[in-house]
Amino acid sequence: MLKSYLELFVMTILCLTLFGCTSDKANILLLDGNLNFLKGQKLINVEYNYDNLMVAGMKEDSYLEKIATRKNSDEPGRGDRWIEQWFADRKERFQPKFEESLNEYLLGKAIFRSDLQDTKYSLVLKTIFIEPGTYGSNKNTKIDVDCQFVETDNPQNVLATILIDDSHKRGLFDYTVGFRIQLAYELAGQKLASFIIQYF
Repeated sequence: MLKSYLELFVMTILCLTLFGCTSDKANILLLDGNLNFLKGQKLINVEYNYDNLMVAGMKEDSYLEKIATRKNSDEPGRGDRWIEQWFADRKERFQPKFEESLNEYLLGKAIFRSDLQDTKYSLVLKTIFIEPGTYGSNKNTKIDVDCQFVETDNPQNVLATILIDDSHKRGLFDYTVGFRIQLAYELAGQKLASFIIQYF
């Protein structure tokens, strides 16, 4: 009996290790316009906007100063390195993971990439809010983003706006803030793909 319980415990740990332990959720809503223009489109450019970003209920620069000051007091230079990584994560983690997830769940219907400036349409992903959360607590790391579809040559012409809020996805080994936020962008890409795939 003890052996069977031990085997069950080992298998459970193995499954969690291989597949992760996630709890994911996101709300998605078409705020304005329609998505009929996507019909027949195969390539769509992606741009990213972080202007006026709010983090943990405060302006981004105030949040970064608060965290960096605390980290620098623990170890000189640690907070400065943390800020550098915070901005580097955008191109190294968040943006690639969003595009990877979006394209995966579009099942080949279309390709979204940030190096396709010659396309007719662009998706402008504006991050509005980030809640960094805390590892090992019940405070979820989550993001709110606006997805604006615009004409690439005339970005003032907004064809549709989609809001994705409360996007969070918890993993088994999500102890770094960059990785936790990356998971939220991954889920946002998945949810957006599921929402728009019918229009292609």
